[in-house]
Amino acid sequence: MTDAIVVLGAGAWGTALANLAARGGRRVFLWARNPAHVAEMTETRANARRLPGVGLAASVEPTADIACVGAAATILAVTPAQTMREIARAARPHLRASTDWIICAKGIERGAHAFLSDIVRDLRSCRDRVLRRMSRRDCQRP
Repeated sequence: MTDAIVVLGAGAWGTALANLAARGGRRVFLWARNPAHVAEMTETRANARRLPGVGLAASVEPTADIACVGAAATILAVTPAQTMREIARAARPHLRASTDWIICAKGIERGAHAFLSDIVRDLRSCRDRVLRRMSRRDCQRP
C-alpha cells in the first residue's frame, strides 16, 4: 500500500496537476494511453506535446500502465468526458476500496447523458469527489 497520486490523463491540465501534486512530496504517476507519448515524456522529462516549456517534477513518473492505480491513495481523473467510462472500467480491477477518485474534468457522457461522477460511482469500488472550478460568486464575502 502506498500513498501515491495517480493522474489519469497527460494533457496540459493533467501535467500541471501532476506537477502540483508532486510539490507535496508524494510519488505521482502521470498516466497516458499512448506508450510512445509516455516514452517521450520519460526521456525528455517534459510533456512538450501538451505543455511546452514546462518540465516534469522529479517525483512524476509517466506511465502507460493502468495498473498504476493500484498504488494510489488518490486518483485525479483528467480524461475527456467521452473516455472516462472506458478508462474507469480498465482501472477497476486494480483499484483499492480506499482510493479517492477526484474528477478534474468536466462534461456529460454522450448517449448515456451521465455525469462523470455517476460513471465513477458505478465502479462501486472507490470513493468519488469532484473538483469544480470556483466562480467569482463563490469567492464573494457574505
